[in-house]
Amino acid sequence: LVGPFRLSHRSMATQDPNANLSFDIESLRAKISAVEDAIREQVSEHREELLDQSSSLSKCEQDLRVIKSRVDDLQAISQHLKTSFFQPLETFRTQTATLTRLYGAIDLVSAAANLKSLSTRLSATMPFPIASTKAPPTADDLPALSTAADIIADASSILLQNPDLP
Repeated sequence: LVGPFRLSHRSMATQDPNANLSFDIESLRAKISAVEDAIREQVSEHREELLDQSSSLSKCEQDLRVIKSRVDDLQAISQHLKTSFFQPLETFRTQTATLTRLYGAIDLVSAAANLKSLSTRLSATMPFPIASTKAPPTADDLPALSTAADIIADASSILLQNPDLP
């Protein structure tokens, strides 16, 4: 198509420019008409196939809309689960860790209070001051020393149960 068009265009190049333009327009109209006829013929021949494809395409678009809607629903459910399950779970974990630390502190304070009580009892049962080494214990001091040994054993068991104590 291009070859003959160019030849005729070159042969007319020496003639009137308006004639070239009208020839080009007529040539384009003829070619457009030929393309329109070819399209009509193809559409007529394959009308049923084209209608089937169009219908199939419409169904695919409808299916795609349904799938998109379901995906949006799943995303909404996922967001709901995140806010209704995972955030409270994280809060629960945080509070559990806090309570664990609090119970540990309570155990330490309780053990310290027991040690203080045992220390007071030990001081009360000793027949002589602990810091003084001037007078050694006598046989009369044995019951008091036995009670002091029991108190020390209680304190040792508390220390063994709570290794975090200073």
